[in-house]
Amino acid sequence: MSRGRARTQRPARPGGIGSAEVVYEDDHLLIVNKPAGVLTAAERSDSRRTLHDAVLDHVRSNSDVALRVRPINLLDRMVSGLVVFAKSKRVETALESLFRRNRVRRIYAAVLTGTFDAGEGATGTVQSTPRDLRKQRQRRGGPPTSPTPAVTHYRLLHQTDQATLVQLRPETHRRGQLIDHMRQLDRPIIGDDPRRAAGPLMLHLEQIAFEHPRTGQDVRASAPRPHAFDRIMAAVPSEAGRSDESADSTSWQPVARWYSDYHATRKSDHFTNVIYPGSLALLGDVSNKRVLDVACGEGAFAAHLTEAGAVVTGVDAAPDLIDTAKARRLRGAVFEIGDANDLDSAGDAARGPFDAAACVMAIMNIANLDSTLAGIAARLTAAAPLVLVLLHPAFRSPKQASWGWDEGDPGRPRQYRRVDAYLSESRTPIVMNPGEASRGRPPVETITFHRPLSAYIRSLSNAGFVVDSLEEWPSQRTSEPGPRADEENRARAEIPLFLGIRAIMSRRSH
Repeated sequence: MSRGRARTQRPARPGGIGSAEVVYEDDHLLIVNKPAGVLTAAERSDSRRTLHDAVLDHVRSNSDVALRVRPINLLDRMVSGLVVFAKSKRVETALESLFRRNRVRRIYAAVLTGTFDAGEGATGTVQSTPRDLRKQRQRRGGPPTSPTPAVTHYRLLHQTDQATLVQLRPETHRRGQLIDHMRQLDRPIIGDDPRRAAGPLMLHLEQIAFEHPRTGQDVRASAPRPHAFDRIMAAVPSEAGRSDESADSTSWQPVARWYSDYHATRKSDHFTNVIYPGSLALLGDVSNKRVLDVACGEGAFAAHLTEAGAVVTGVDAAPDLIDTAKARRLRGAVFEIGDANDLDSAGDAARGPFDAAACVMAIMNIANLDSTLAGIAARLTAAAPLVLVLLHPAFRSPKQASWGWDEGDPGRPRQYRRVDAYLSESRTPIVMNPGEASRGRPPVETITFHRPLSAYIRSLSNAGFVVDSLEEWPSQRTSEPGPRADEENRARAEIPLFLGIRAIMSRRSH
């Protein structure tokens, strides 16, 4: 850490800063989740308590010198979300350069007034040119410099009769850009009303990612949406997850009976033919080893583990699924109710240490990837393997990928996989029983979180894992005989359905 300066006097301000919390910190920088209504920073003559004050108190409480702590991205008072602070002039300069050059990925959530004709998952882009062109300097011997357009990408996450929850990803970062662009869509952000007294703006910076200016590692932070968002959107769950809501938001308790019945009827041939054999192969020899089965469901994979000689602890947030798992009476297995986002919520049997861990076909249904992987890492011995199995994110993004046919050659149609989006993270409700729902049965819904492969690798690395194996598994199904069966089988064999990742606990830190 750089040498600090002697302490200087500053105006005394009241303590506390509401619900602000530090979500990331190291020797060089920290990231804080700012509540709406709190100033990021103020002039020294201002008597109001600011987020900057709280961060200074936090940092200086562990130091005898007055460190240089400066906010980099100044969120407006009524906007909530992530604010980055630098702890030295050198880091401050480097971070300001990253922000200025648009090398920082920022994703906002916003609740807009009104609805769209497009359905949930639809995307769009808003573009505008700066209004004031008078300051554009004329190049020597050439025409005036063309202003760079301001660009915002948006995705519709959920709609009610009167409001829409959207994800906003700005390519440029002009002051007031997001507010102006939503006005341009004629769907202003709730709270954007100059005729009324200033209140919370339903705009929240929920994800931020950039390259660490000193270590070169990826820094990635997220903050749950404020409760006000859920109230307006009739309790739409937050992607980032909350300790008091995450189990209710993504737990499979509402679909537990359907899921158990589904496996009991043995319709899940993907599990028996592909997923469970592949998962066991990635884990290796588990005989007499303690294995943590995260989001274990009704204990189906635990049964395979115990058959291979493992001593298993299964954890799941759905009490009914845990009851079903316990009813199996598997020798060498115990099951605990607990949220994968917060494994400390499980019982003593889930505290470890464990020789291996697995999360099979569940990680894409868990809201907080970072806290889940960190919780698993804290329970593993050195060099222990963790196996994650999920739908292949490059080809199976919910509502963003589909099969199609190229009819260019009438004699040889080709089946292809269409992918409309991949890098943008998303939260999507999925109907698990579409056939039954189409016949009038109640739909069984769960939530799936799409993340690109790079997000999984970053989170694993941040938790102290090193990926040593990555396998891509196609479906083993075959089509019924017909004129297109051979082409369907070819495409199915070429484009994988599942992704298996094995990571080794290295205990390294950033």
